[in-house]
Amino acid sequence: MTTIDPSKPILVTGSSGYIASWIVKLLLDKGHTVHAMVRDVNALDAMGHLNKIAEGSSGKLVLFEADLLKEGSFDAAMEGCELVMHTASPYSVDPKMDPDAFIQPALDGTRNVLNSVNKTSTVKRVVLTSSVAAILGDTRDVQGYAGGIATEENWNTTSSLTHLPYSYSKTLAEKLAWEMVKAQDRWDLITINPSFVFGPSLSKRKGMPTMDFLSLLADKRSAMGAVPFNFGIVDVRDVAEAHVKAGFIPDANGRHILTNQALWYKEMAAIG
Repeated sequence: MTTIDPSKPILVTGSSGYIASWIVKLLLDKGHTVHAMVRDVNALDAMGHLNKIAEGSSGKLVLFEADLLKEGSFDAAMEGCELVMHTASPYSVDPKMDPDAFIQPALDGTRNVLNSVNKTSTVKRVVLTSSVAAILGDTRDVQGYAGGIATEENWNTTSSLTHLPYSYSKTLAEKLAWEMVKAQDRWDLITINPSFVFGPSLSKRKGMPTMDFLSLLADKRSAMGAVPFNFGIVDVRDVAEAHVKAGFIPDANGRHILTNQALWYKEMAAIG
């Protein structure tokens, strides 16, 4: 059982991101103080929406600059926090992206955040944004699951540096987090494993990979001649709420798959 004091600040990494922005909004609307980690506090195109969210809330937003790959970068922002929500991780829908751009930042970022957690005596709980990709790689994984059903007990065993590297990065990063939490007994860990996250963005910034993909769907033309491709989806607002609940429910624990329904690519394009 872990009880989080709601009056203490809450650290959210990658705060200007698609999912994290909704987490920040929920926390601020509930009156919490949020220590929001961003790469550049002066980049209004990237985090100006966070200030607007804060202005209309009863909570308090405090911005901190951090480099995901720099050891100790999170120490100052984590001071006094009992709850840390780590959402920051590289993501892209570009199949040509260098696999190393996924793997090392995901691993080093998770390690750096959790090293700061280990140094910060006030932290009691970490909520990590993982992915269903850490549970399920491709159909070869499913063939080995009981009844052909993926659960939180399963791990992706088919992805690699050369095959689905994003899925591989999420698997490695989450496994590292579980190894690090087992090495101590002060803080606990909960992981959120959503399927494809769908829904509105609080930021109007261009170049966000998820929004680029959703824009492609909205174009409709992308569905012409599309191969039969079916995948689970979940609303971004539900994902954000799951993070907040995971943070504050005392007996919350373990991994949590989030998905609402499965749609074919053409069905998603029709909605978009």
